[in-house]
Amino acid sequence: MNEPWETGEKRPQSDEARELEAAYRRFAATQDGERVLSDLLKICGLFTDPFTRDSRTYYNLGRLSVAQHIVMRVGGEKDLGRKAVTFLQTLNHGA
Repeated sequence: MNEPWETGEKRPQSDEARELEAAYRRFAATQDGERVLSDLLKICGLFTDPFTRDSRTYYNLGRLSVAQHIVMRVGGEKDLGRKAVTFLQTLNHGA
């Protein structure tokens, strides 16, 4: 039997996990938070191609997974839609 999140349903979250996600969103909503997140996402290579012709690809994919984690926390696990895309577009213009 599939877990709910394997079928596209929202993964159940603890109170602590929901509060952490809310903290990410509050932080991202501030001007300083946006600047810091923009810098972190650039460092993590969110806006670059992670694939190379050597083992550096694995390093780049690791950095990219950190960026994806941040984006999911800011935009919500299911709600990557409008809010996260808008956030990413704002950050990408400064890239």
